Amino acid sequence: MGRVGTVGPGRTSLILSPIRGFMMSRTKSQKLFSTAACIALFMAASACADQTDDRSTIRVEAEGRVEAKPDVVSLNVRVFTEAPKSAEAAEQNAARTQAVLTALRKSLGSEAEISTSGFAVSPRYEQPGPNRSRVLVGYQVRNSVSVRSEDLSGIGKAIDAASAAGANEMDSLRFDVKDDSALRLKALAQATKRARQKAETIAQSLGTQVKRVISVEEMGGFAPAYRMQASSMMAKDSTPVAIGQVELTARVAMTVEFEQ
Repeated sequence: MGRVGTVGPGRTSLILSPIRGFMMSRTKSQKLFSTAACIALFMAASACADQTDDRSTIRVEAEGRVEAKPDVVSLNVRVFTEAPKSAEAAEQNAARTQAVLTALRKSLGSEAEISTSGFAVSPRYEQPGPNRSRVLVGYQVRNSVSVRSEDLSGIGKAIDAASAAGANEMDSLRFDVKDDSALRLKALAQATKRARQKAETIAQSLGTQVKRVISVEEMGGFAPAYRMQASSMMAKDSTPVAIGQVELTARVAMTVEFEQ
């Protein structure tokens, strides 16, 4: 703070305190230092951004595919029954489902994995005519049976046995590989190699070369598929089933940097 002093007759003057002047100088210095620090940080960030933007990069995608002979088969069949009363429909379904289970176990042996995988009861309605309310006419029951077996050659006879025992709907039939971990790695390695080759081809066409790989990303996991082959049909004395090849697909995305 300042204080008032007398400097002669009839005159006064304001005398500033040295401490106050020092505090004002210190505050200005702090503000100048903060401003300089902000400018330095901004310039450093701009330099990093310019350095990143100056890099010559490209992102490529590639796919790898491998095939293998299946060694396991999965089958899903259903038993469908219908009756005026739900208890009656369920009772009929239970008897047929048990017969289907017995027939499948006899056909495929004890090593096959056989179990029920779904049960549903639903009412069935009919509409007698236009502008009339629906009428309950009965109930429908569905029981699903799942099979997993290594006996690929016997699956046609198993289907026939299940149908004869009461299975009247077939949901799916799928061939697969029990342990596909090695195939997945092979497909992934193939996709990665192809991605690098694509990047190098692009670089060469631009008159440069790949400097380094910045990132590699696996895309969408693996997509197994089954291809049938007519030459591998089952025996003619049972339901014809074609055994083909299991195909696994892997995809990767690769980002690389080019030489300047």
